[in-house]
Amino acid sequence: MRKAEFPFQSTPCESSEAFPGRKEYVFPVVPCRLHHGKCSLPPIDFLVDSGADHCVFGGDIAEALGIDIRAGVRHSLTGVVGRKGESWVHSVKLEVVGLEKYQLRCAFVECEIPHSGLLGRLGFFDRYVVTVDLRKRVTTISR
Repeated sequence: MRKAEFPFQSTPCESSEAFPGRKEYVFPVVPCRLHHGKCSLPPIDFLVDSGADHCVFGGDIAEALGIDIRAGVRHSLTGVVGRKGESWVHSVKLEVVGLEKYQLRCAFVECEIPHSGLLGRLGFFDRYVVTVDLRKRVTTISR
C-alpha cells in the first residue's frame, strides 16, 4: 500500500466571543501538481474537502494551465450556504506529491476559492483512503 502524510496549514486568527481562546485556523491540505497538455504547475496545497462533491479549482489555476474555462462542459454548483454558481468541467492530470498521477475530470470556477482548489469526493476521496487527524494535524492519504 502506498501512503503519504501531509501536515496541516495554519493561519493566525483573533479570538472571538463565539470561539474564545482560539488562536489559529488549521486546514487539511494536500500538495498536488496539475498537468494539462504540455503545461505542468509546481505543487500547490489544495484543501481537502469531504463536503465538496467534485474537485474544484479557481480560474487562476485554469489560466496557469492554459485552459479556456468556458470551453468546458457547463455544470451548476451549490455551496454550503446554498448559493448556486456556474463551473466548467475539464480533464486534467492530478499528481498527489509522493503518490501517483491520474486523469481527473474537475470543475473550474471564475471566482476565487480557498487554497486555489478543493479536493472533493469524486476524483479524490473515491480514489484514496483519506484520514484527517486534527489532534496530530496531519492528513494521511493511502491507496
